[in-house]
Amino acid sequence: MKRFFVVPFMCVLLSTTASFAHSEGNKLNHPAGTYAGTIDLGLTGAFYGYINFTDQDTSSTQSVRELDILRDTEIEFTGETLLSNGTSVGALIEVGAQSGDDFEVSKSYLYTFGTWGRVDFGTSDGAVHLLHIETPGANAAIDGGDPKVQPVNYNAAGLNTNVAGLLDDGLGYMTEFTSDSDKITYLTPVIAGTQLGVSYTPDLSDSSRRTNGNALDNQEGVMGDAWDVAYRYERDLNDHTKFALGAGYTQGNIERAPDAIAPAPVGNFSDDYKEWNVGAQVNYRALGFGVVYTENNSGRATNGDIQTWVFGADYALTDDLTLGASYLNREYELGVVSSAQTLETNRYAAGLRYKLGSGVSVSTTLVQTNNDVPLVAGSNDVDATSLLLGTKISF
Repeated sequence: MKRFFVVPFMCVLLSTTASFAHSEGNKLNHPAGTYAGTIDLGLTGAFYGYINFTDQDTSSTQSVRELDILRDTEIEFTGETLLSNGTSVGALIEVGAQSGDDFEVSKSYLYTFGTWGRVDFGTSDGAVHLLHIETPGANAAIDGGDPKVQPVNYNAAGLNTNVAGLLDDGLGYMTEFTSDSDKITYLTPVIAGTQLGVSYTPDLSDSSRRTNGNALDNQEGVMGDAWDVAYRYERDLNDHTKFALGAGYTQGNIERAPDAIAPAPVGNFSDDYKEWNVGAQVNYRALGFGVVYTENNSGRATNGDIQTWVFGADYALTDDLTLGASYLNREYELGVVSSAQTLETNRYAAGLRYKLGSGVSVSTTLVQTNNDVPLVAGSNDVDATSLLLGTKISF
């Protein structure tokens, strides 16, 4: 889930993560600092709302509305204090506030930071996610690394259920594999523009567990523990040019039943999950450009690779008006459906963003998505043209 709405975790680091002016997903925002002996309570949030006009391919038995509303809402609560030794300690709770009774906690963790770096403990994003490079683009809520809305309804396209699930993630390209599980994360301070991070997740198979004992171990075909390691380097070449480079690696270790226990049927995974990414971003005056490459094996020994290229750019026409565009290419080896079958997705996005005032912006985004679907995954290719008009309000 780098973002339009950036959690205080990244905010308190200030200079430790990228804040390029042209990449809305990397903007930082943090309240006034705390004072020793006091507790600073914080409430932040964001609302994303879009009118979506979409013309897309569907199955012969289904259709989708050409006009509908898409939205996402997030709220964060924080409490933070400054200890007498100069170390800050706090806790963060993030919830998604959608419709009806859906008020679900998505993150809950303790954090502490000082001149020595930062530690998170609990359900938080891993180091690879936090130090990931994100490209500029049309609208980070739609074509960013952690998009908030998906303009295409793949459930109406007549696809294999597993394939529809692959496409229905909004085509985000940030590493999310460990994000919903409890972990410990350490980020170093920034030294000469360089920052390193590492995360350890004890168990990936039971993200709902909180108080009732330790998780089960040695379960056939599920993911156990995981590691994230990440690197990021930033530098200002001069008053007009700055750049950032980054790379990360995630590994989730598959569990095997003990020899004394009859092996259970293999689940969604047949091998350790492995994912890596590299990226670069450059800003020159009003122009920003970025490129990201990611690859993972889907936790499968063969025929499970997913490879993604993303190119993005934006240009600040004025202080408040920005033009952006991006291109994404993704290839999926559909081993979960059939061997030697590949699904390819190409997405093109362009848009304008206008800042109305502090925390308030409006945007228009045009998205063309083309999916070349093999026959084993569905009866048709799925193409869609979408125009989204909307707003983001953050506080």
